[in-house]
Formats: sequence, structure tokens, C-alpha cells
Amino acid sequence: MSLDNHQGWNIVFSKTNKHHWLLSRLSGHQHCFAMAKSPGDSYWIVINPSWFNITVTMLFVDDFPTPESYWGSEVEVIQHNVKIEEITNNVFFGFFTCVSVIKRLLGINKRFIITPNQLCRYLKNELR
Repeated sequence: MSLDNHQGWNIVFSKTNKHHWLLSRLSGHQHCFAMAKSPGDSYWIVINPSWFNITVTMLFVDDFPTPESYWGSEVEVIQHNVKIEEITNNVFFGFFTCVSVIKRLLGINKRFIITPNQLCRYLKNELR
């Protein structure tokens, strides 16, 4: 994907379908992943991190016209544009979570954003 015409990421926040003792204690959003349209707007590029891997998928836009139609449950979508020069090389030691992957993708270097709910609030406040 050429980053010259990158339209930004759709960050999707949702409940999770995985059963985990920690996730059941989180209020609000429990999972986040990113979607972006490919050049030509014919595919969605989905970056979906989990506890132990990152799944990168390409989907036809015709099959899933919006990010909401992909996940199939109540979701909240935040459009976030980031310039490549804004992404720094500062990497903090931490757990491999969906939030840490999305923060790295967007170039966010805030250490105390740990949960999907905190990331959602941060992005909403930043986009005001």
C-alpha cells in the first residue's frame, strides 16, 4: 500500500467474543482493531491484534461497505488520520495487546493508555 494517498485508519472499538477473566472486568470497549481502505477503495485492510498474534486481512469493500458491517455487533468507529512523519521510533516495554498495537500504528506514545476504553477516550479528545 502506498502511503502517499493513505486516507487514515478507522479504529473500531467493540466488545470481544473471547472469554478471558481480565476482559470480563473491563467496562465499555474490550477490543480494538484498525481498518483502512486500499488505494482504489476496492479492499479493506484489517489489522486485528489478539493476545498472541496479529491477523492482517484484506476484504472486498463490496462485501463490507462500512467497518460496522465487518464486526457484526455494536461497535464504535473513530476515523484517525496520521502523517507518517508523526510516527516516532520510541517503543516502550509493555504487554502485547490490541491497544499497544493500535497505539504503535497511530504513533501514540502515551504509556498509561492501557485499555480500549482509554484509547477511545484519548482519540475522541484528540479529535475535538
